[in-house]
Amino acid sequence: VLIVFMGVLLYNQSTSNKKVSSGSSSSTSSSSQQRVSQTFNKIEGGYEDRDDGAALNINSDGTGRYVYYDTHNSNTDDTFTWSKAGKGKYKLNFDDDDITAPVIAKQGDNGTLILSSNDSNWNTEVFTKSNNKIDLDKYLENAASESLSSDVKKFDSESISRKADSNNESSDNTDSNNESSVNTNGDVTN
Repeated sequence: VLIVFMGVLLYNQSTSNKKVSSGSSSSTSSSSQQRVSQTFNKIEGGYEDRDDGAALNINSDGTGRYVYYDTHNSNTDDTFTWSKAGKGKYKLNFDDDDITAPVIAKQGDNGTLILSSNDSNWNTEVFTKSNNKIDLDKYLENAASESLSSDVKKFDSESISRKADSNNESSDNTDSNNESSVNTNGDVTN
């Protein structure tokens, strides 16, 4: 009887150890999956859209700042608040009277952030996540100098093109002047 009792006791103890062991491994895998998901869903950080000349920083306290370099008008420098609006979606409310509808930020592949709105003053933009927050004041300065540099290059190439055209015209005139000349008697000679 004692042997049977010890056998049952050992059997129950080994089964409860297996349950605890398998339960802890499933909770471990679940928590690691949750951490990966939270990392992907983390929106905070700096983002840049080089094609449009825009950048933004999103802070963990629900605030952010957006800048846009404009060659024809004054630069845009706005602040906003943000909140979660669903899985991988966030609602940005800009402190700007020109933007009347909320901007929706949606996480794309490879750390991109797509900003779109029903507001006619907002064009859809695709931002790439930066490794760190962006110095937005410096970003505007760099965008201005890059734009100035490209304008100078464009101006130089247009000047060279105009100069080449005027040289061609003057050489054409010189050629035509060389082809015909008037002698002292008033006769035209070629």
